[in-house]
Amino acid sequence: MTQTNNQTDNIINRDELQNDYVDRIVDGLDIKDLCQIVSDYLHDNLDKYSVDELITEVEETYPDLLEDKHKGTLRVSNHITGASSTLDAPP
Repeated sequence: MTQTNNQTDNIINRDELQNDYVDRIVDGLDIKDLCQIVSDYLHDNLDKYSVDELITEVEETYPDLLEDKHKGTLRVSNHITGASSTLDAPP
C-alpha cells in the first residue's frame, strides 16, 4: 500500500516515481548483487516457516535435498533435540 500526501500527489504520480526509481536501482545492479538480494529475500521469508512448513516446501520443490545421496536414505532431524536419523528413501 502506498502512502500519499495530497499536496505532493497533485505534482507527481508517486507510483510512477517509485517504479522508475526501483527500475533504475535494479538496472544498476550486477548479477552478484541481484543474487544476494534474492538470497536475502528468500532467507527472510523462509525464516518465518516452521520446520514442518520448510520440509513440506522442500519436498514439493526439491525433494532431492532431503535425500542422502550416498546412502539412498532420507535425512530426518528432530528440531527440538537436534538428533538426526535416516530412513530408507522411497524407490
